Amino acid sequence: MVTDDKTVQTEQITTPSPKSVTPPNPSKDAGWVADFLAEKENKPVETPVSQAKVEPIKEVVKTTVVAATKVAVEPQKTVEASKVESDSKRLKDTRDWASKVQQQNVELGQKLDIALTQMKTLQAKMDGTYEEPQEPTRTDIEKAAVDNTKLAASHYAAIEMLAAEGVADPENEVVNLVWGPEAPFQELQKDPAIMQRVTSAKLPVIEAIRVVREAEARKQYGGTPESMKAALRKEIEAEVEAETRKKVLAELKQTTPRRVVETVAGLSDVRGASREESKVSNDGPISMESLFPNFKK
Repeated sequence: MVTDDKTVQTEQITTPSPKSVTPPNPSKDAGWVADFLAEKENKPVETPVSQAKVEPIKEVVKTTVVAATKVAVEPQKTVEASKVESDSKRLKDTRDWASKVQQQNVELGQKLDIALTQMKTLQAKMDGTYEEPQEPTRTDIEKAAVDNTKLAASHYAAIEMLAAEGVADPENEVVNLVWGPEAPFQELQKDPAIMQRVTSAKLPVIEAIRVVREAEARKQYGGTPESMKAALRKEIEAEVEAETRKKVLAELKQTTPRRVVETVAGLSDVRGASREESKVSNDGPISMESLFPNFKK
């Protein structure tokens, strides 16, 4: 028999037919034994049926629900993971494309510069104003070597100077001030006067750092001597005032004793002055002269 996807098996027990029983001797047994045997022969035989063991469905239902939940969550996680992977791939493709386009633009710019130079050369040859480039002389080569040596020496001298001033990373600071693409000196060197000042100095890199610091000072304190003087005076006065205030407070804390406040329980111990104490008092009548002894009419 099949019920709710569960098979219940029932055992069929076959009972053999009862054999003939020879009644006992009435002389030996009592009469009730014969009656019991006669009733036993006539009683129908009952076939016992084993009860089907029904397993509890609680665990089955729980297992089914958990499996269904896992099946529902796993596709969601898979979708999210695939979305993140797709976004990462799209971002990488965009970055690669931007790098490729930038490289192409750089190459196109270089080719354009070469083409413009060739066009200018061709135009000068057509106009008759073209001059062949001269080979560098021995003097030019020696001067370039001296300039390169002076530049390298001033670079390491600038590193030593910043290290002596207490800069944590002096080498990186020199790059950030002078050599880097975003360094302030890269914009300042466009001024011919500044470039002439730096190149003619004995230590060009240190001079370039001085130029950068001067530009920062002008930006902070102003471009004229008057504005610089006023800004410096204001800054110094603020520092002196703060330092003076700090010192005065420290001295007051050290020299001024703390006043002990006595707690008054009440006026029970207070008494008035006696007659004798009142007579002993030297207080005279109040007059203008007693109040203002230095006042002259």
